[in-house]
Amino acid sequence: MDEILLEEQSFVFSTFNALTALEIGKFLTKKAIDLKLPIVIDVSSFQQCLYHFAAVGSSSNNEKFIRRKRNTVFLFSHSTKWTAGKVKGDSNAMHQRYGTNDADYTILQGGFPVMLTQMGLVGCICVSGLTEQEDHNIIIEALNNLKTSSPKLFV
Repeated sequence: MDEILLEEQSFVFSTFNALTALEIGKFLTKKAIDLKLPIVIDVSSFQQCLYHFAAVGSSSNNEKFIRRKRNTVFLFSHSTKWTAGKVKGDSNAMHQRYGTNDADYTILQGGFPVMLTQMGLVGCICVSGLTEQEDHNIIIEALNNLKTSSPKLFV
């Protein structure tokens, strides 16, 4: 769990807006197209979707997992990877302990919080369509790319 928290803390934004979401989305979309990845990409704030793309080969099932991953991130203010660790990979334990359900929440990886310094959670980045570890890793790759190209966006 400590490792996951450190990963989340390494991507706290000093500023985040629709243009930042676009940069993350563009990176992920280019990767999806270039590598023919059948993924859905979603970058959302609490109020609205800021970026959304469904690659060739993705399905409505991926859209459903995006919604479930987003709900989980917004409920726990952590990545779905963190949430899975918190409940020791047992979604039934999550449902019993936190009043969630399989229709609306998931512990599958691929949901990551957008944290803003001084404010906390302001949005999330979700990917669905690969293995859950690959969904998570591609988000981290996009954030590392953004941190390298625009370091002032991060604390």
